Amino acid sequence: MDTKLSFIIRGLIGVIFGLLTLFFPDITRGTFITIFGVLVIGGILLSLFLATTSSSEETMFWFGVSVLLLVIGIVAFFIHNIIEIIFILIIAGWAFYIAFTGISFAISQPRTKYSIIIGMFVICAIIQILIYIYAPILLKDPILMVLGIFAMVFGLFSLLMGWYIHEESIKGHVNINKE
Repeated sequence: MDTKLSFIIRGLIGVIFGLLTLFFPDITRGTFITIFGVLVIGGILLSLFLATTSSSEETMFWFGVSVLLLVIGIVAFFIHNIIEIIFILIIAGWAFYIAFTGISFAISQPRTKYSIIIGMFVICAIIQILIYIYAPILLKDPILMVLGIFAMVFGLFSLLMGWYIHEESIKGHVNINKE
């Protein structure tokens, strides 16, 4: 996948995720919990399969992994708020990584205006202030609200970077004489 398309796809995912998180926090939270449950069950089944089909040295390791995943699943069932926060933080870390790669790419471009990067964080702050003032209903889950705003703004930034990238920067060199 080329760089331009990668930025556009990441941007669309960020904007969609941000809007869903802002306007449908309960559905997003339920989706997080469901995805986590599916991943834990799939991990248990895969580790049990690997434990029964692997060599004798690896069998205990895979049984240990399946028991650990079972314990995580049981804890998640009874204390789902902790797992929800951990899953949200994992997604936030992924969004931060995506934003970091976008910012590093923007800094490496010779024609990038650095005020755009600062403006991205200022826009996040302005959106949060406007939500606090005009839409306090969205404040019932501040962790999801902040995550949604950052995902949406970083998604927009990624879309702009994908739109801004020219063919010469994708190939790894910039023709200085070309205007």
